[in-house]
Amino acid sequence: MSARPVESGATDRRRPSSKGRKSVKTRARARVAPARGGEAAAAAGTAPASPPAAATAAASAATEVALESRVRGQAGARKQAPAASAAGARRGRGRSPVAVPGGGDRGKCTLHSSATAGVRPLPTQPREEDPTGRVQEFLEQLERGRRSPHTVLAFRSDLDQLLSWLGERGLFVSDLDKATCKAYINELSSGSGAASTVNRKLTSLRSFTHFLHDAGAIAEDAARGVAGPSAPRNLPDVLSEEEAEEILAAAATLADGPVPSGFPWDFEGDFRGEIWARIWAKRDRGILETLYDCGVRSAEVCDLSLGDVRRDQGILIVHGKGNKTRIVPLFPVTLAAIDDWLAVRPPAKSEALFTSINGRRLSTADIRRIVHAAGERVGIKVHVHQWRHTCATHLLNHGADLRAIQELLGHASIRTTERYTRVSEEHLKAVCNSAHPRA
Repeated sequence: MSARPVESGATDRRRPSSKGRKSVKTRARARVAPARGGEAAAAAGTAPASPPAAATAAASAATEVALESRVRGQAGARKQAPAASAAGARRGRGRSPVAVPGGGDRGKCTLHSSATAGVRPLPTQPREEDPTGRVQEFLEQLERGRRSPHTVLAFRSDLDQLLSWLGERGLFVSDLDKATCKAYINELSSGSGAASTVNRKLTSLRSFTHFLHDAGAIAEDAARGVAGPSAPRNLPDVLSEEEAEEILAAAATLADGPVPSGFPWDFEGDFRGEIWARIWAKRDRGILETLYDCGVRSAEVCDLSLGDVRRDQGILIVHGKGNKTRIVPLFPVTLAAIDDWLAVRPPAKSEALFTSINGRRLSTADIRRIVHAAGERVGIKVHVHQWRHTCATHLLNHGADLRAIQELLGHASIRTTERYTRVSEEHLKAVCNSAHPRA
């Protein structure tokens, strides 16, 4: 059967360091612990490493020696600075230099998205390594530029790690230069983090140093030209059509059954808990069907509102990355699952399509939990973005046009979509090997 159509500048900058569903035939994978290898061990060659890793570690160690030498030189020059200036620069510092800002009421730079509910807010007080609050200024500029709340949070996390790294070496934001940036990226590259993660942190660093240079806080655009590790283009992790069908069939079975009229506001009975469970099962099924049929991201599911479902046109309005809006087709089975949920959706002040037990818009963490539980129910390990990969691959396997898939997924470049052709090639090989008489 064929696939369905796809429609700083403090005076004293030195301080002591502190160590211390249905198938398409019927319907369509840490903080990068800057695991600092000991510089001495890396230089002596005592730590086992592959040749590329050893070279990276040696480069990092050499840069560290130069960096420490520069810091000692700066310290000697600063000995002539008045003691009162040093005390003023350090006033109010009571935390460890490597402490990462925690929770609490720190909402100066507010993120206006319920999809980020439960994530700690941005700090209002500058870190010790950033006494003039340049990081805070940078994050606020990102918000004014209408960057996604998720993007702002990612930048905040990356810059938190940068500040901690600087703090361990007695450095400040104003000390950022090309040598320092190279040392930081080399250390991340020699750690256990994936190359793609290191490159994302490098992107954050480049944007931040560009901002600092424009503001006159540093003499050069320090991270410009700093190279990151090469990242292999791995095949997307996808579910087979049978696995997708099994997960969605189990979700439909769990959601099957009526909910008494008026429940829970004027309903009394012994099956209150069971009926509540059925209500949330209907919601979860609607989420799973939307993820698979529409190929949307978890954050896009969170941002869906009631008005985004256009029944008369059979489409769904999706608000994607970069504030871009796209239209995706709503298959009858998907719309039926959504309507099944909306028929029992508890009243809520929020206009969100999918809500929590408190009537609030779901967060991406909620979506991850729902997807994980659905897979675990049938013994299949699955993550949220895997549904997006699965949707694209199954469409391609059944003859969908690559450009149509690009529009469906909202990719800015066709090259991003082309990676799914490699998965389709693997599928073609498997079919030939199993069906050809000479295989």
